Amino acid sequence: MSAQHISVSVIVPVYNNAHTVLRALESIVRQTAQPLEIIVVDDASTDNSCTVIEKYIQNLPIAKLLRSTRNLGPSAARNMGWAVASAEFLAFLDADDAWHHKKLETQFVFMQDNPEFMISGHQYQVVPKNESPQDCSFEDFEVSTFNLRDFLIRNRFSTPTVMLRRSISDRFDETQRFSEDYQLWLRIIAKHKKGALIEAPLTFLFKSAYGAGGISGRMFAMYRGELANASALRRENIISLANSLIWRAWLTIKFIIRLASKPRKDAI
Repeated sequence: MSAQHISVSVIVPVYNNAHTVLRALESIVRQTAQPLEIIVVDDASTDNSCTVIEKYIQNLPIAKLLRSTRNLGPSAARNMGWAVASAEFLAFLDADDAWHHKKLETQFVFMQDNPEFMISGHQYQVVPKNESPQDCSFEDFEVSTFNLRDFLIRNRFSTPTVMLRRSISDRFDETQRFSEDYQLWLRIIAKHKKGALIEAPLTFLFKSAYGAGGISGRMFAMYRGELANASALRRENIISLANSLIWRAWLTIKFIIRLASKPRKDAI
């Protein structure tokens, strides 16, 4: 792809990520297709994140730094970036993760060539602590299509894998701190009937995906967030009462299985 900037606004929420944010930003700068703009939103960090970011972007004209005066959570930070974004598409990258160098090019071309999709995601690679990502090359990949029922069974997207059309009217729910991204994907899929998953690992997660580990308290918070999603979608008649009850039961079963399969610290 040519060096011309593609119509993508990249939004990077930051909260006390001084030690990882440069890795995230460098993975954007190394893209084979450069975004129209990089919008970094600092969510009232108490470390030197802003100093690190300002120094890095001072010679990067496509990047800007927005600052929140209060810590409002990643949803508010993403919405703040969304409000000032100008490109046709939005992509989200967490400040402690990174992208494959062909992520934007691959996903942008797919979204342009398939205007019936309002949202797409792709696979990711979880990078163990103290290891480097396998920045593999690929030529061909499969694309899977999912409807609302598929997304109710399981969240198919991790936020740093998502690209969506800026024209979408829904936003991240700022009243939730857990599973609010999943709620947005569900709303989009419900309104626009389907989403696409590119079967290529174009994001590197330097933290475990939900369900792959972590403390029980965080798992319970995610479970409560998912139940809140069920209530919100039912309240707005996005799903029926019967489907809401079935979904709640399914979420509870999954939560119990996760707790049961979680390694115990006192296990021999």
